[in-house]
Amino acid sequence: MPHPQHTRRMIATEAGALAVHDIGSGPRTIVLWPSIFADHHIHLRLAAALDGQARTLLIDGPGHGGSSPAPDGHDIASHARAMARIVDEAGLSRAVVGGTSWGGLVGAELALIRPELVSGVVLMNLPVRMGSSGPGLQDRLIVLGARHILRTGLFRDGVARSFFARETLAQRPEALAAFDATLRRADAAALSDAVASVMLRDAAWRGAALAERLARIAAPVLMVAGRHDDLYPLADQRQAAAGLRKGRLVEVGGRHISPVDAPEAVAEAVHAFLADLQRA
Repeated sequence: MPHPQHTRRMIATEAGALAVHDIGSGPRTIVLWPSIFADHHIHLRLAAALDGQARTLLIDGPGHGGSSPAPDGHDIASHARAMARIVDEAGLSRAVVGGTSWGGLVGAELALIRPELVSGVVLMNLPVRMGSSGPGLQDRLIVLGARHILRTGLFRDGVARSFFARETLAQRPEALAAFDATLRRADAAALSDAVASVMLRDAAWRGAALAERLARIAAPVLMVAGRHDDLYPLADQRQAAAGLRKGRLVEVGGRHISPVDAPEAVAEAVHAFLADLQRA
């Protein structure tokens, strides 16, 4: 597959200066935000597969990849407003928005606060019911680990094992190398603060509140879930999808980062979703 055109620019937002990778071309634009502990690399294969059908804007979240740290107190709402800024700066009247895990929360929030900007929402590996009663000890330990032991192979390997299927770890060394490089290069304080913004400051998206908020999204929604995602089980994904106004769930192989674990299946699902939007 030939590599599509790929350019990068920095865009100033209230969540910091964010690196935005502009890839490919097509009649629609899809804007994707990554998971915590990852950057735009997790969406590169999807962007390449969509070239011709969609232009893809891949964002590095604050404290990740090429993006700067965010100001104090940033949260999912400020990330969504940052995504809106990127849509505006790209000269778009509307876009398909979303991303993986953290990115799904950001895209869903944008669909609620700026529905006029959103023609569709792609929610991959959504952290449904994360800490339903509030941040737990494990959440706090992950944030502390990101700040204090990010440089250790033990911590990075642990995150990789929770994110990716065993087959990916064994057969996709280039994907794991990109993931590991993202963490090696990161500023631990900035990255851990971004992780905290999701795991400790996302009260609006916890527990039953998440299902209620998803049900308010007016735009069509595609949910994608890994069948073996131990972090956010498939049963919870199915329950969340059942409450959508206009949406469906596609189940794919792998664990928590489906665009890396099951890139072909995810690309097929997004292709079909964009085609449905085109016909609507």
